[in-house]
Amino acid sequence: MILRKVFVLMILFLLVTFSTAEGRKNVIYMIGDGMGIAQMTLAHHAKGSPLTMEAFPNTGIAFTPSLDSFVTDSAAAGTALATGNKTKNGMISMVPGRRSCITIMEAAQNAGWKAGIVTTTRVTHATPACFGAHQDNRGSEEKIAVQMVESRVNVLFGGGRAYFLPEKEKGRRKDGENLFIRAREVGYTIIGNRSEMAKASGNMIMGLFTDEHMSYELDRDPTVEPSLAAMTAKAIEVLSDPKNTFFLMVEGGKIDHAAHNHDAASVVAETLAFDRAVQVALEFAGRRSDTIVVVTADHETGGLSLSNGDYCIKPQVLSGVTRSFEELNRLVNKDRSNIVEVVKEYTGINDLSNQEIDALKAEVTPPKGFMSATYYVLAQLINQRAMLAWPTTSHSGCPVAVLGFGPGTECFNGFMDNTDLPKRIAGIAGIDYFNW
Repeated sequence: MILRKVFVLMILFLLVTFSTAEGRKNVIYMIGDGMGIAQMTLAHHAKGSPLTMEAFPNTGIAFTPSLDSFVTDSAAAGTALATGNKTKNGMISMVPGRRSCITIMEAAQNAGWKAGIVTTTRVTHATPACFGAHQDNRGSEEKIAVQMVESRVNVLFGGGRAYFLPEKEKGRRKDGENLFIRAREVGYTIIGNRSEMAKASGNMIMGLFTDEHMSYELDRDPTVEPSLAAMTAKAIEVLSDPKNTFFLMVEGGKIDHAAHNHDAASVVAETLAFDRAVQVALEFAGRRSDTIVVVTADHETGGLSLSNGDYCIKPQVLSGVTRSFEELNRLVNKDRSNIVEVVKEYTGINDLSNQEIDALKAEVTPPKGFMSATYYVLAQLINQRAMLAWPTTSHSGCPVAVLGFGPGTECFNGFMDNTDLPKRIAGIAGIDYFNW
């Protein structure tokens, strides 16, 4: 009789375990940093056809305020998207009182899932950090780097190599530690360029492709730095396992950087690069019934307005721009004596008026937020020609899009708060979870 009861209990346990595993879904969580609806629309118009994102069947809107401001920073927004908690600007998956909040990725790992983080920023930057680290100050990137190694995610792709190396090895670590040694000890294969990524195999791969943030798409050397789409495809390849589920966060981080600079051409290029990564995820999910893809943004950056007041925009102006403002700033002399030649060579603008030439060369004090006078005069020229307006070099409080593909993502239709996203993802995917 006792043996019979034990046998029945074992069968029930196996049935529950099997049904739970069967009910789980892979998660590909994609965040366009700074990608407001205006940025998506500008990219659509510049491309001349719909974005892949626009094909998602389920569409909602998320509000983005932080705990202490209607206008969030990336740390507080990333915390909301990763943990379902509101926190103060600047805090990484912690709330006031220094309480750490488990992230949806950590909860998945605790349940035995594989996990990955892919970004075009430093992997220690706010959004990726919010999924694998806990700090009360987003600037603590040396500490965040240690926690990212200790997180033991199966895939960690992005920039930020300097925060893993000591100062004596041209890094930024003041403690003298080479974190790549620790990473190898816990099982990581370390790679540093596109060709190494293509060849890499194994269960744990760390790819840091630049010392700081990865290059803008307009400046990227494709022989060295992989695209966001290529990193996403490789991450899915490493994480895919018929015996297990995975959680992957993918960030298009430099949409935000371009918008801070009012660099409209780079906003378009970064958004389209992110959209190509979305296409990779969608093609994977579309072939199966066990994967969901959720696309959103942490906030909008720049307050981009698709008109400067004349009922018109000219996105075609942006198609001739072949370098980011960051790269153009490097090419222009300090006294801007060669700025006209640089503009003609790298922006496709060959009909500068005398007034525009004078404005490019004029002595100006750039408004707060611009990194240099060169950034400012380039922004004035290109945005006026494209008929775009930017009221701020900071973030705005505008809501952002939420897009869902896959079984159960109907719950992303309608209005919601950004803290709702990880809760709903966890519910759909079967992640037991969390400390809200």
